Amino acid sequence: MRDFWKKCLLKARSALTSKASDPPARSHRNRELAKHDINAQQECPLFSKLSAELRIPIYEAVLTDRDRLLHICMNRREGKEKRTVRPVAHIWCTDQESPFPPWQHACFGESVEDLAYETVFCSRSTTTTDDQLLSLLLSCRLVYNEAFPILYRGNTFQFRGAPGLSAFTSSISTFHWHFVSHVQISTLHSWDAPPLWAEDRWPPEGQESWEDCCKQLEDLPHLQSLRLDITFQHYDKPPVPQLTDTTAINALKPLKDIKAKLFEVELNFEPSQELWNRLGHVNFTVVVKQREQNTEVFGYQPRLKIGDFD
Repeated sequence: MRDFWKKCLLKARSALTSKASDPPARSHRNRELAKHDINAQQECPLFSKLSAELRIPIYEAVLTDRDRLLHICMNRREGKEKRTVRPVAHIWCTDQESPFPPWQHACFGESVEDLAYETVFCSRSTTTTDDQLLSLLLSCRLVYNEAFPILYRGNTFQFRGAPGLSAFTSSISTFHWHFVSHVQISTLHSWDAPPLWAEDRWPPEGQESWEDCCKQLEDLPHLQSLRLDITFQHYDKPPVPQLTDTTAINALKPLKDIKAKLFEVELNFEPSQELWNRLGHVNFTVVVKQREQNTEVFGYQPRLKIGDFD
């Protein structure tokens, strides 16, 4: 059904013959929509032949999928690529049944390759999106104004921790960000600091970037659901209860001012009563779940290069 409506809408778009009007104002941000002229034809076939009651279901069928996560992938841009590669791309989740945390889903394209003398981690530095999800929005200004809220409200945007969310919000306007209604964040926190050479790599989360991420979530006025899965693990030392509690508080405390109708946090350990006493009242529910970790691909100390997303 989704493919059928896409074909119909693309055909309608090609039938438009009027010249494009002035494009909308362009911000300094690198947004996909800002790269295209948006036609403003009043005689758009979609409007002349279909009522609003029929158009809305079409938008939902083409732009949303409530059964799958919409992964936001960060594109590492280096050298000359900074001008040609978009900072983020989206891919529909195809690994829904994975036992691993969403940030370890096969959708992101990481793998290991056995060479003669070593095993090498292979990443997909650039993700291209070819599902033409934005084609409908670019058909004309009237369609754009009517349909873009459905894109942001109807999908669950999935992020790899704070870097993924920050890259996404840097690629769209605050106006569009405020339409986002469903968010899933998959991340990892550590109670011992990563080595200095890993400052440009993720995970684990950095405290400052994590707090900034939470503040951006606070700004969402229509947040319907927020789900986080947070893995706590150590790198160089055995776990110590006091360190575990402190790290968990540093991760959970910034969440206290976020408001969502459904707010669920998944942890991989059972919080102590002392932790709850120190944390105080929270507005989220906690689910304790021990997920498998894809150590074959990511090892026991995963490090994904963040790169440049400016």
